[in-house]
Amino acid sequence: MTLVRIRCAGPEDDAALVDLELQAWTAASGFPSVTARLLAERTFGRDPADWSDLLLAVEPSVGDAAAERLLGYVRLAVSVPVLEASRSFEIRGLAVHPAARGRGVARALLAAVEDEARRRGGLRLGLGVFGTNTPAIRLYESAGFALEGIQRGLFVIEGTPVDNLVMGKLL
Repeated sequence: MTLVRIRCAGPEDDAALVDLELQAWTAASGFPSVTARLLAERTFGRDPADWSDLLLAVEPSVGDAAAERLLGYVRLAVSVPVLEASRSFEIRGLAVHPAARGRGVARALLAAVEDEARRRGGLRLGLGVFGTNTPAIRLYESAGFALEGIQRGLFVIEGTPVDNLVMGKLL
């Protein structure tokens, strides 16, 4: 496992997040329309008020203690924006740089987002994952997430229907 520090994102992370998105996602794991937007706009497109909902995994760069290398991110959101659901959160994106995979970065991000959801009073954490993304499904299952439902053919990626698996866990 690599040495990872988790911190909140800020506008200064925009360019690194764009680069991470372009390297981390493929049509099998992400959305080609988002990739196209990133290539065109070269911005992660965050509302300034939303930066605190994005947690980053970073490590110091070799030989430069002040520099950091972005290894991954996880985005936390309230599941449904009504008072009655204010204790239910969801992960709306988790990405790890391909060169950092298999080093515990995703697990560190999952632990951090669970802690943050609890800190905010959360009782539940959910997520959606492509039914074709077996490595992510295995990771989530090993972290205690259970399958709650399948949205058959919710997405069409490169002409192929892709199921969205809805997973969740109580905190």
